[in-house]
Amino acid sequence: MWEPIRSFFTVRINKIMLAICLTVFAIMLIFDGVGHTNANTNAKTKVLTIGAFTGSYWDFQNGYSYHILDDAIKKFEKEHPDVQVRYASGVTREDYTEWLAEKMVDGKSPDVFFVPNEEYATFVQTKSMRRLDDLIQRDPGFSLKNFYEKAVESGQWNGYQYSIPYECSPTVMMVNRTLLSKAGISFPQREWTWDDFSAICQKIQENPKMKNVSCVNGYGWQDAFLSNNTNVIRQNGTKCNFTGDRVYQSITFLENLKSITDKNRNIEADFYKGNVVFQPMLYSAYRANITSEYRLQKEGSFDWSYIAMPAGPSGSNCAMLDVLSLAVSTQTRYPKEAWELLKTLTYDRGIQSEIFSYTEGISPLRNVTQSQQIVAKLKRDEGVDLNLDVISFVMKNAKVREQYRNYDEIHNELTTAIEDILGNTANVQMEQIVWDRKINLYLKKIQNP
Repeated sequence: MWEPIRSFFTVRINKIMLAICLTVFAIMLIFDGVGHTNANTNAKTKVLTIGAFTGSYWDFQNGYSYHILDDAIKKFEKEHPDVQVRYASGVTREDYTEWLAEKMVDGKSPDVFFVPNEEYATFVQTKSMRRLDDLIQRDPGFSLKNFYEKAVESGQWNGYQYSIPYECSPTVMMVNRTLLSKAGISFPQREWTWDDFSAICQKIQENPKMKNVSCVNGYGWQDAFLSNNTNVIRQNGTKCNFTGDRVYQSITFLENLKSITDKNRNIEADFYKGNVVFQPMLYSAYRANITSEYRLQKEGSFDWSYIAMPAGPSGSNCAMLDVLSLAVSTQTRYPKEAWELLKTLTYDRGIQSEIFSYTEGISPLRNVTQSQQIVAKLKRDEGVDLNLDVISFVMKNAKVREQYRNYDEIHNELTTAIEDILGNTANVQMEQIVWDRKINLYLKKIQNP
């Protein structure tokens, strides 16, 4: 009696199990097909990554960290539908270099990455940046001639182009016009000199109306050396010539300036409080401070402007140009697409114009920075003066940072040497000889630790 029933349920169970197996098999086929479809789609979509950091390159508070980047990515992806662009957000300016180095060591370098000026030599010498000369030569829609020449030089090494300038900021001399007027002193001419500078400081110092005024604040040996064409570090940071006449001229000028400005003055020099006549400053700092809340609440009111730095007897109205550039990684699988992305960020007029809305520097593209629309917009929206005559003159005479390893350490040693000479009454030329030997021994030590 039970046998027919057992046979019936055995057949039913077998049929059910067969149906379940067939259903599972069908589902597997469907998902396998979907997986292959996604794989094919992903194979067609190229993914580029960008190495970027949050905050301002110029170390000011900025709530638009990724605004320009997002706009550039949106434009690029629209023009390149087969490419997706990604970036890691939240990497701070302080942590950026270490974060980038770790990515490179792991073989996961971003295809395109921002290069802080001070890290350029390191990235070149570790072969992290791709030479761009072939990409530039093959691209009829791109020309380095449209950039400020000195900004382009910042991305060169041994005659090759490794990066393209994205944003820059020249050093200018800020001038308190109100104090000059009060002292009866004319505003300096464009091509003014150390003699002009010293003469004005002397007049300020001797004027009884200027007792609570500082002639100059923040003018350092680097400013003097640059404006006198004084280059003491040679051969990629391995040799020093500290005994030359230009070094002597520069140190003697600093001694003279110090003797003028230190007489009977005990002032908390603060340009923004209106008690300093001259102060060197990056143009980005000028832009940031003139629009800041602190600037609006400063003590007193005064008229201020900027000019080029004063020229030394053996130099010109030269000052430092700081540049943030973009490079293509040597690890990228898509050099052509990476170049196109880099070009969107650095060469597109619309994207570059956003520098004047969302950050503090200036565009390295001449036709953007020299646009009358940009000039009018800055004046209208921020009260910022973009004096094209001054900016063009400063950019022409600017000098980019020397590119060699241990740059900061070497400059700290030079600072020690110059401060020691200025701090004693010994013969300057004898001290130059002494310090030339010390610095060269130091260079030898850090090259062969």
